[in-house]
Amino acid sequence: MSGLLPGASAGTYFASAVNGGVWTSTDSGATWSAIGDKLPSLSIASMVYDAASNQQKIWVGFGHKSALDDLGGHLASVAEYDTATRSWSTPTGN
Repeated sequence: MSGLLPGASAGTYFASAVNGGVWTSTDSGATWSAIGDKLPSLSIASMVYDAASNQQKIWVGFGHKSALDDLGGHLASVAEYDTATRSWSTPTGN
């Protein structure tokens, strides 16, 4: 695992893993759902909250293609996950 963040709601967590993508749990870790499987790369190196977002936005940093070779995509750098809208975005020029 490369990162684990507690969510704003009790029992909510976000986890990331190299060659594993980004996952979320809303039941204190009993079950997990993939939320990052459509990112340009599944090779997640870091995950952090945007300090100004009150735990609403999460930034993930990722590298080259995952170990699955053609799956996961090329070097992409960073993406932002909005926990309120449950959507991903990448900065312009990324």
